[in-house]
Amino acid sequence: MKRNYFTLLLLFCINLLSAQEKLELFFDFNKDIPNEKSTEKLNNWLESIDSVEVSKIEGYCDFVDTDEYNKELSLRRANTVISYLKDTGVNVKNAEIIGFGENFKQSEIQSENRKAIVYYQQLKKMVIVEP
Repeated sequence: MKRNYFTLLLLFCINLLSAQEKLELFFDFNKDIPNEKSTEKLNNWLESIDSVEVSKIEGYCDFVDTDEYNKELSLRRANTVISYLKDTGVNVKNAEIIGFGENFKQSEIQSENRKAIVYYQQLKKMVIVEP
């Protein structure tokens, strides 16, 4: 009997790890608030989800300005998103925040580099059925 519960728990954990999804949000030049299109995308996503847990938010910048400034701006972008998610009731309690600044493989299209990526898992309601 204990072995069955252990197997069920193991499968549940594997399912959670493999079910990680992401949401990309984009920012205008030198801004730490998502642009209008991404704000709409975020709000639509919030309306469509049932229960999610955010595991990580990564912030990014283009290469304009200093590396130090871009690192700080990328962290502000990630923190803006996590604050918004927290205010709307999304589970961000254990979320990791990373600001890459401009230190990542950049796209040639600068607007694609000004972003934040939200990594999350859709939480499933677990029903335990007694045999």
